[in-house]
Amino acid sequence: MTGFSQFVNARWLRWISKRIPRNDTTTLYQRQLFIFPTAAGSGLICLLVVMLLIAINYQNNLVYGLVFLFGTILVVTVHLTFANLYGLSVSGLANMPIFLGQEGQIRLHLAAPQRRRMSIRLSAGSAQTSGNIDNHHREIDTLVAVIPTKRGRFDVGRIRIETDYPFGLIRCWSWVDVAQPLWVYPHPKNPPDNPTVKPHEGTGTALQNATDGADWISFRSYGDGDPIRQIHWGSVARGSDPQIRVMGRATSDETSVFDFDAYADVDIESRLSWLCFAILRAHSANLGFTLKLPSKTLGPASGSDHRDRALMALARFDHNPDIEDYADA
Repeated sequence: MTGFSQFVNARWLRWISKRIPRNDTTTLYQRQLFIFPTAAGSGLICLLVVMLLIAINYQNNLVYGLVFLFGTILVVTVHLTFANLYGLSVSGLANMPIFLGQEGQIRLHLAAPQRRRMSIRLSAGSAQTSGNIDNHHREIDTLVAVIPTKRGRFDVGRIRIETDYPFGLIRCWSWVDVAQPLWVYPHPKNPPDNPTVKPHEGTGTALQNATDGADWISFRSYGDGDPIRQIHWGSVARGSDPQIRVMGRATSDETSVFDFDAYADVDIESRLSWLCFAILRAHSANLGFTLKLPSKTLGPASGSDHRDRALMALARFDHNPDIEDYADA
């Protein structure tokens, strides 16, 4: 059964990719839209069939009138529901990178010329959002929340856009592939006493972890005795285990070297998480640093741009010397 499901899914993806190809902007016309009755609409159709049989059997004009009245409403609803999506343009916008474990947001732009659009829903997997486009604002930006499960480039795939406006009897939908990729940085983790923090031209360690520092640098699991004021309540609200904001401060003004090869016997993802932590800690202390990866070196430099380039290099990292995957963002 699994093999059959995979076969059907592969055929479906090929068919939908051919009918609605990947594009930065997709405008929904008749070829891109699908329409079908909802459960309520199917129930109404069955009821109308039964009422029609009763009217024919008993030659009851009142029942005839009800059948034609509700049948007309159903036909008009088909046109209204279809028109609610017809001509709508959906575009993907650039997404803000996140750290692994955080909730990301896929940004989309909807443009509706000539008329307002109501009760439009967008979904990616279990995540769903909705919105309306009124007569005064014919364009809106909307967000679909996602939680990536691995570092690197996250492609949400096809996004379902649908409506059952105005009565919930007919559903019109489409599958569009317009979303821009979401880059996922490694989850920052505090490394053990480590040789990755090496003075570039100095004699002391450039950074020191300090719970009384003024700058946020990472998260760690909550433990007994930790101050409640430092709990990250956002993670608790999402159902995750309580986490503590780790703070940091600078102890000198030296430039540090963060070297991927400093931990030869540690798995790749742990190394990247430790490097990510060190980068955030150095930036929060306004210190410069150099990031050394097997096929790329960034720095020495400092500032937000240097931090972002270093984090993107970690997100794009592939420990395969034949793959050039360290391009700057």
